[in-house]
Amino acid sequence: MSFCFHPSPLCFIFAQILLVFSPNICHVSSKNTNPLNGKFLMIIPMSALVQYRFNDSAKLKEYMPRTARMQIDILNWLALRNNFTYAILTTNETTLELPISRNNRGSMSYLLDGTCDMVVSDLFMTSGRYRLLDMPYPWYQGPARFLIPVPDARLNFAAVLKPFQLQVWIWLVVSLAIVIATFQLIKHYPPPVPSTPDGLVARVSHKPIPYLYVFGLLLSQGGPVISQRRAIRVVAAIWCLAAFVLSQAYNSTLITYVIAPNDNPLINSVLDIVNNPSIHFLVEKNMGMDVVISGSTDEDGIFRRLRDGINNNPESRCPSQAHCIERVLSGGSQVYSKSIEYLLDAMFVDFQKTGQCRLQIAKEGFMNFIVSFALAKHSPYTDTISKGIIEMNGFGLIDHWVQSYQAMPHRCLSRTARKRREQPRLSLKNLTGAFVVLLIGYAVSFLVFVVERLHETRRRLHNRIASAKQEKPPAASYGPDEFVFW
Repeated sequence: MSFCFHPSPLCFIFAQILLVFSPNICHVSSKNTNPLNGKFLMIIPMSALVQYRFNDSAKLKEYMPRTARMQIDILNWLALRNNFTYAILTTNETTLELPISRNNRGSMSYLLDGTCDMVVSDLFMTSGRYRLLDMPYPWYQGPARFLIPVPDARLNFAAVLKPFQLQVWIWLVVSLAIVIATFQLIKHYPPPVPSTPDGLVARVSHKPIPYLYVFGLLLSQGGPVISQRRAIRVVAAIWCLAAFVLSQAYNSTLITYVIAPNDNPLINSVLDIVNNPSIHFLVEKNMGMDVVISGSTDEDGIFRRLRDGINNNPESRCPSQAHCIERVLSGGSQVYSKSIEYLLDAMFVDFQKTGQCRLQIAKEGFMNFIVSFALAKHSPYTDTISKGIIEMNGFGLIDHWVQSYQAMPHRCLSRTARKRREQPRLSLKNLTGAFVVLLIGYAVSFLVFVVERLHETRRRLHNRIASAKQEKPPAASYGPDEFVFW
């Protein structure tokens, strides 16, 4: 069962204009050099939902994916260019390859037995297909990209630790311990204190604590050292300089990690897939990406590792693109690869359905799609179809159709671009680490307060039991070894 139809009048007028301004076309389209002149071809459009029955090209394009609709425009232009008519051979096949099951012969069989003249689709040009078919000049080349789910923003707990690597934090703790120990050691061996004119010895107060001075400088909150001992002043000066460098380096780097997005994508490139066994790579069964990866002869590389991952997981092959998209949205660290035009179309459809940006495209691509049509082996029409596709590329028609049919989820992409241009306002998720540190500090201070109160209560009980009156010590005076810390 087939339905015959002809190109639209608008396409005919546009083609006639091109013929007028391109005199070389007239020579090529003469009856002597054009084997398609006056012919009637049977066409199988692989990108259509062929289980439906169509009686015109408009109905056919309605059920095709947005980026595949340009294939009908290419076919209509070739029909006008070479003066042939065509009809759609409706089948229930879902793949180009040779028979897969009794109910799925594969559209290639229709080319081999002469039932069909050409398969119109975006077919990968592979060596296996070259051996059995004729594939004219590729009508499109584009990057294969990875479709991944948009990750949820997480709390930025580690922002206060990220400015320094682990080795820096370790050496910082060691340095703090060494500086405090040095101050305590120097204070433990004080110089002789001279007597005052009245014969009394100055009393030394030990209330100022060296570690407060050390931490205070590190937090840019320090005080002067009034000690006259050169050893203490040299150590304090060295630590003052080191604390200044460390605090400035930390503060200047901290803002970068505070405002940096912490919702990292699932993957950035294909290397993240082959190096992480928890990420599952999805392909459409017996379609382009599956054919290329499964048919590769790479024994030690990315293709081999992708092939092993697909073969080891039966669920990696989806029956259709819609199933792959649902699998990506369902979670479980799953990514799907196809031409970027189809992925943008999937993002647009999902946004139209949900009003949310739930899908995004990974940063780096994988490889370039080189796609063509398929004709029977040694077909007399191959060279003519190739010339027509070359002319369409020269006229810029294919680029025009790609831009016309390519779906662009503007809101999702523009929101991402706007985030890159504008300085984002800090949210609670950005400053989570600072509040965590504050809570920990409150908890520690409360525990210290409880310990101090218990110690004070124990001291008072001990004094009551002993019933010993102690003389109050005279007022403290600062000696030559002391720190003043505000």
